Amino acid sequence: MKCDKHTMLLYAVTDRAWVGEQTLYQQVESALKGGATCVQLREKQLGDADFLQEAIQIHALCQQYGVPLFINDNVDVAVKCHAEGIHVGQDDMAAAQVRQRVGDGVMIGVSAHTVQEALDAVAHGADYLGVGAAFSTHTKTDVDVLPEGRLKEICDSVDVPVVAIGGIHKDNILKLKGSGADGVALARQEKPDAVLMDIHMPGKNGLQTTAEIRQIPGLATLPIIALTASALEGNRERLLYSTLPAGRRVFHLDFDGAGRLERVEQVLTLARFSGVALNTWTQADVERTFGPPMLVERVARFDGDIWTYRFMDDYEPRMAHIHIDRAGTVRQLVFSDDQPPGDDRDL
Repeated sequence: MKCDKHTMLLYAVTDRAWVGEQTLYQQVESALKGGATCVQLREKQLGDADFLQEAIQIHALCQQYGVPLFINDNVDVAVKCHAEGIHVGQDDMAAAQVRQRVGDGVMIGVSAHTVQEALDAVAHGADYLGVGAAFSTHTKTDVDVLPEGRLKEICDSVDVPVVAIGGIHKDNILKLKGSGADGVALARQEKPDAVLMDIHMPGKNGLQTTAEIRQIPGLATLPIIALTASALEGNRERLLYSTLPAGRRVFHLDFDGAGRLERVEQVLTLARFSGVALNTWTQADVERTFGPPMLVERVARFDGDIWTYRFMDDYEPRMAHIHIDRAGTVRQLVFSDDQPPGDDRDL
């Protein structure tokens, strides 16, 4: 079974260290609401019976979000819980043997640290590779950090998705730009500083998930980094960084073909909103330009959704209300004054 690059974009790996005030189930749900595109259930201490019971529960949760579940290094549990995939390391069961056990309907991931290991894994049926450690990590102490350039060498040598894993966090994730990796694997250790949100992810879309994140205690003002996969000319790419709902800024970050940041623009401005073409722009145009809104609501006098963005007009706090009909076309744009509860004008 083939897996696409979208599936691997944000790969959440469970860790018993997650369990604190919340259960592992609740932590996985938070990761899914935060935009995880796949989940790997990793349990090295549980017995098979307990592992299976947990896997069945987590799989049902993942299905609600349209996100595949991978089981780490336990083929029997993967088969019995009907997981979409299994991940094995270099010291675990070989990919060819796993394929014989699970058939063609299950995705197989293999850990690789060298080009040769990557080539061998793909030759034996791997659908994707987990390559690391990208950086120093304390979640797994028996692996070495990859030499500089190794990740790109592996990505260039195979035609299956590659997930970078190991020590990845908000302060170093952009260092992977230009490596060719199709996704990153993260193990949640603490409350996140930001969420990477794919607006067009399968199952629940990014806007629905963003709204649910706002309901999680402590995350109401969490910054959202909207990953909209905007391709620009010349193999360039654009990321969106949003400070909504608490803030009033959305940034376009444009990278050149080599992964270097070449331009930053703050787009929540009166001039930008005034450029919205009524009866021409679509919901996709709004998402691509401004990212997820602060609020989506409906009113009786309009048959559709109203997307609200906070912004600053010179030194005055304002709100832009974009009316999008049921067909996804922008029909009206209304501005209003914003009355902030506190002094948040610098956000």
